[in-house]
Amino acid sequence: MNLINEIDENKDGVYEFETSSNSKYIIIIDGQDKNMMRVPDKDGVSLRKDSKKIKIAGDIFVKIGHGAMIVLEGLGEPPHTIRQTTEVIKITQLN
Repeated sequence: MNLINEIDENKDGVYEFETSSNSKYIIIIDGQDKNMMRVPDKDGVSLRKDSKKIKIAGDIFVKIGHGAMIVLEGLGEPPHTIRQTTEVIKITQLN
């Protein structure tokens, strides 16, 4: 495990990041196959598709000190949606 300052969307790996609101996310990059998963909140706060892989359909911006922005595959129309988070406080490369 390696602490990093930002996720390079062109570098294969498994990454976990944590936000100032205590949310945790996992990003898996394997070539052109990119997926994101939100780790369920320990306090019972849940979002749609927690613990399920969601296909990343575009840009990934995850950097310490900034809110994350990730373009995800949508559920229909429009074909894409943007997941935005509170400030990213920690990024770990897991492999």
